[in-house]
Amino acid sequence: MDIPNLSAEAGGASFVAPPGVRVQFEHHRIRLPGGHRVGVSVGGRGIPLVFFHGIGLNRHVYLRLVNRLPQLGFLVAAIDAPGHGDTHAPARGHDTFEERVAITEQVLDSLGIRRAVLVGHSMGGRTAAELAARRPERALTIILIDPALGEAFDASRSRVSSPTKMGLGLAAGLVDLFRDRVGLRGNDHLWHTRTFVGILARTAVRPGPLLAAARAIAASERCNRALGILAEHSTPVAIVHGEKDMLVSLESAVSAARLCGGTLVTLPDAYHSWVLSTPWTFSAIVRQLLSEHRLGIELDHALASKVTRSTPDPWYAPNSPVLSMAAPVRVLGRAEPTGTHLYHQFKIWDAGSFPKRFESRQPLPPR
Repeated sequence: MDIPNLSAEAGGASFVAPPGVRVQFEHHRIRLPGGHRVGVSVGGRGIPLVFFHGIGLNRHVYLRLVNRLPQLGFLVAAIDAPGHGDTHAPARGHDTFEERVAITEQVLDSLGIRRAVLVGHSMGGRTAAELAARRPERALTIILIDPALGEAFDASRSRVSSPTKMGLGLAAGLVDLFRDRVGLRGNDHLWHTRTFVGILARTAVRPGPLLAAARAIAASERCNRALGILAEHSTPVAIVHGEKDMLVSLESAVSAARLCGGTLVTLPDAYHSWVLSTPWTFSAIVRQLLSEHRLGIELDHALASKVTRSTPDPWYAPNSPVLSMAAPVRVLGRAEPTGTHLYHQFKIWDAGSFPKRFESRQPLPPR
């Protein structure tokens, strides 16, 4: 396959990335009206897609994932969560999960994003769902990757108040992180190990941001309300979940999909952080969901239209800053490896057709 190099725009038109490629992202630090600093990375052209990362991580860790999404027709904005990466933590005394979601909403306002596809991994999945429930009109479609949602997950949140349970949870996270080796080859192993050893070292020296985020999640309202609002508004939702996830159980994903009436995608051999070691599997999943029209007719129509700086509505505000923050589309290389063994296998389930084996294990008792 020939890989074009789209290094400039012609006549002010906004080109989308061609299929099968990764594109360059631009990295920014913006300030909200109240002075709150936020880290944002932007790339691509097209329908806005906003990405929220997992707890203790940052947007840069997910670049191998997000730079593969513009090829599907999106302008992608990856945002550092409050207290992570380049984003300031909430003010002392106001560090609730609700405040964190409110800050995220302000970020979208500052970027000039009116409606978007919301994508989140782990804690970011909970952020996406809560933001969509808070402002349903802002969510075009939601895709949640091993999200910190569901009845069993909410029932287990009390472990953050126990040092012993918290330690066991962190240990499970470490084991989970390094067990999933699908997609890693050659230098990828070195990148994966070096990246996460560095994150773990920084977390050990400065654990405050991770613990604050965990406490905010633990003290937040149960997710049933938010998922019910998504169902009430018929918001298209897809939940993508590794069956071997050691942090958020498969039962949690199943219950979340049922509560919001969403599509469930399962990966039999995947753990919680599969999307970091095999990011091309996620883009393949999204491509299939789109081809089967499972992400909503409105998104189908939006991707069939052309978004330019001169005609941004209804997805962007007039003179939307995010349209200027993305560099002209520049191809970095191929998005997908050639070996099928580097992909996770996955299965797409319709709402209401989930196998009973997904509910074979007992959820944790409520708090």
